[in-house]
Amino acid sequence: MRAATILAVVLLSSTAFADEPSQLRGRVLDQTSGVPVEGALVMIAGPNGLAQTLNTDADGRYSAQLAPGTYNVIFVHGKSRSSGRVIVDGPATLDGKLDAMVGEVIVIRDRIAPPVPPKPKNYKPQKAPPYSDKAVLSDAWTKAHMLLDVDEHGTVRRYKFLKRPGYDLEKIAAREVSKLTFEPARDASGKPMRAWVVWSIEWPSAWWLEKLVGTRSAMPPIDGFPPRRRDHYVPCKGSGPWAMGSIHPTYKDCSKPDLRNAAAEQWVEAK
Repeated sequence: MRAATILAVVLLSSTAFADEPSQLRGRVLDQTSGVPVEGALVMIAGPNGLAQTLNTDADGRYSAQLAPGTYNVIFVHGKSRSSGRVIVDGPATLDGKLDAMVGEVIVIRDRIAPPVPPKPKNYKPQKAPPYSDKAVLSDAWTKAHMLLDVDEHGTVRRYKFLKRPGYDLEKIAAREVSKLTFEPARDASGKPMRAWVVWSIEWPSAWWLEKLVGTRSAMPPIDGFPPRRRDHYVPCKGSGPWAMGSIHPTYKDCSKPDLRNAAAEQWVEAK
């Protein structure tokens, strides 16, 4: 009788151990750039139907505790989806790849405005950015509007253009934002967090700066009363012709950042 009792206990313990959950983890990357896909939907289905749904974090990672078994996993981001199968009988891994640019959604409320937004540490607003030869020779007055992905350490991880400046200035814009450092954004509890930042770079007319400001390396100063930037009288592009007596008929770029087409632009890793 005692032997039978002992055997029953051993079998019970073995069954209980077999039913203990195991961890399934993985990472979802963009199939073209290899950049982590944040916010991808991960749906895990087992023998009894849908077991779990979760979203990837800022590094594209997910993790789930599952009972032993075979699972089908579907990864979804916008209109892009992929799937895979995995056997979980201990710690298991299944990665996914998606086209993150198909149907990407830019969520301004959550991504652009954390409770404490990032603050630039090494940015000098009165310093003009470098010019390309084409921008100088064309006497261009232009802007770049960019979306920056700033990590929890205040480093610019990647960027995308919301508006390209033209005149061979894209590489200069990329170098300028890659050099930026920030005080990181913080959540409601004060913990550093990753955030997106809309960033603009302006190149005033090189001729205008040299003749009316005295240098090409400084932005138009703010002076007068009421205080306003010295180029306040320069008309915006598309606003109509200059007065015939103008000393220099240039038009400034008065454009504002526009996120509506952000999903169509590719992320570029900062260097």
